[in-house]
Amino acid sequence: MDDLREQRQAVGEARLRTAFWSGGVDLIFPSARGGPISSGTINQILKASIKAADVRRLTFHGLRHTFISQLVRQGENIKVIQHKARHKNVQMTLDKYSHLFPDDSEAAGNRLDQRLFG
Repeated sequence: MDDLREQRQAVGEARLRTAFWSGGVDLIFPSARGGPISSGTINQILKASIKAADVRRLTFHGLRHTFISQLVRQGENIKVIQHKARHKNVQMTLDKYSHLFPDDSEAAGNRLDQRLFG
């Protein structure tokens, strides 16, 4: 997390120094012009990073799945998750990730009971 914070700060400083920076895009790892990096470049960076870190092979899709799974586990709103996953609709997100949502039926009943009856 410290490395990501440092990277975000460095990108912010670069944005202030660079006249041709793409406007309205807030990326931690932008291209030289501030826009999104191409998928080919991302895959090259990912492969090199995994090799340098000496960790098990991980695909870009695996990282994406991990990112979305972590959003589910932290209790993020399903519409936010759908948007971040760029799924066409919430149903697609639920079809792929519903197994990660906790079954909070009892907790939901307790909250309703508390709201209605104090």
